Amino acid sequence: MAAGLMMISSIIFIIFASLWTCHDAASDTLKPGDTLNSSSSLVSASGKFSLYFYVYNDGSNNNSYLAILNKEAPNNVWIGNRDTPIVYPSSAVLILDWNNTLKLTHQGGDPIVISSAPQTSNISTSVVATLLDSGNFILQEVNSTDGSTKQVWWQSSDYPFDTFLPGMKLGINHKSGHLWSMSSWATYNNQCQGHSLLIGIPMDTNCKSGDRGCFIGLVESLQAVVKRSNLFRLRSPS
Repeated sequence: MAAGLMMISSIIFIIFASLWTCHDAASDTLKPGDTLNSSSSLVSASGKFSLYFYVYNDGSNNNSYLAILNKEAPNNVWIGNRDTPIVYPSSAVLILDWNNTLKLTHQGGDPIVISSAPQTSNISTSVVATLLDSGNFILQEVNSTDGSTKQVWWQSSDYPFDTFLPGMKLGINHKSGHLWSMSSWATYNNQCQGHSLLIGIPMDTNCKSGDRGCFIGLVESLQAVVKRSNLFRLRSPS
């Protein structure tokens, strides 16, 4: 009788463990329904980068941030909620929900939406969020059979922190109007976006649309860069 009860208990435990595991993140990927919390992380295939939550004190508060860590340096090369820090110890959670929305949730606050991918009825594809070996965190539509990428809907490399990684761009995407730039910290202790931007700007400020000469320059105002961008073309994305 006791042995039978032990066997039933073991079966129940395995079932619950299996159900729980369905909601845990794979080593480098979040699937719909998966979550990432302060006690877990995503690790890229080679182990070089990890996506995790870390706590930073800005002098007045302990804030929780979603970050990508270069484990070889080590230093954080990207911050996901740079301008919307979550006051610790509120339980921050990254989730890819069943509507293909990648977002941060936390106690006592509204969700912080990072990006969303269109929903599809195509059963041969699915949407996942993956940390690549390049340090790029992407929301992508993949082939359900072989995992090959069909479409990238969002990527962290389009929103640099204060570190420039291989594959990143500086300039303007003329298809979407998105500005690729790096920005300073607001203050020594405040990681929010500061006033100084690093961006590709033209060598000749009088150049016309179609001119491609440009260099990397430091500018002081995002508004000024956007306003001047109507006067010239920067290098288009490949």
